[in-house]
Amino acid sequence: MPKYKAYAKVNLYLNVLKKVGDLHRLDGIYIKVPFLYDEIEVAKRNDSINTVTYSDGRSYKLDNGLKAANLFVDTYHTNGCDFYISKNIPEMCGLGGSSADAGCVFSIMEELYLDNKIPTDILLSVGSDVPFCKEGKKARVRGVGESIEELDFPDFDFLIVDIFEKSNTKDVYAGFDRLGGEEVDIDEVISDLKKGIVPEFKNSLTRASVNLCPRIGEGLDILRRNKLNAGMTGSGSALFFLGNDLPKEFEKMGKHKIYNKKKGFVSLKTQIKK
Repeated sequence: MPKYKAYAKVNLYLNVLKKVGDLHRLDGIYIKVPFLYDEIEVAKRNDSINTVTYSDGRSYKLDNGLKAANLFVDTYHTNGCDFYISKNIPEMCGLGGSSADAGCVFSIMEELYLDNKIPTDILLSVGSDVPFCKEGKKARVRGVGESIEELDFPDFDFLIVDIFEKSNTKDVYAGFDRLGGEEVDIDEVISDLKKGIVPEFKNSLTRASVNLCPRIGEGLDILRRNKLNAGMTGSGSALFFLGNDLPKEFEKMGKHKIYNKKKGFVSLKTQIKK
């Protein structure tokens, strides 16, 4: 069966704006993670049924991959597919695993059955990160995920740390409504990035996430005490940073896992803005 990659995403910078209706408007800089992805194998069926099987043997109550496949078949009246997903992206930690799977499933079915692109409103009905996960690479994402502006700035290498905490996005946003969060000037960030300067990573949701999960704050404190430019992606709990390796002090955090392109490597061409 053909094999496709569903890439994780990282919110390098995230500004949470006012609510419109039940949804918060966002303005942020998203990138796909080239070294962390789920792998999806697919086989076409002769009926309209879709199935999704996962490598970990689990079934998911909120299965966005299956939701995307079923929505596609219902919308376009095509045959279905059997999907086998090898899970590598840790779940519920801000790396967009379920959205990555949904975006990739949409891309696969679009390739198999359509001559045109799936409209954004269909992608958004599965999740706000799905349009970026399907189409984006390095982009400014605004609104509820419908506005994707591809950006051109020098690449830099970073490491991701999974601290094995599950973050509930709904609870984090409720916490943001109570506690507020740090504002991020995305226009200024983009100007710096295009010059090869990496401003301090900021995320409006960090305060609320740390309030719910103090280990996120402990991890960020350790990284920043060691003069590393570090941030939290999405609603947490995964962290990311520019640096050669985790400080030894991080061992006190307990169970954790590193994901990186090439261990120990950081682009020397990238400046870190203090």
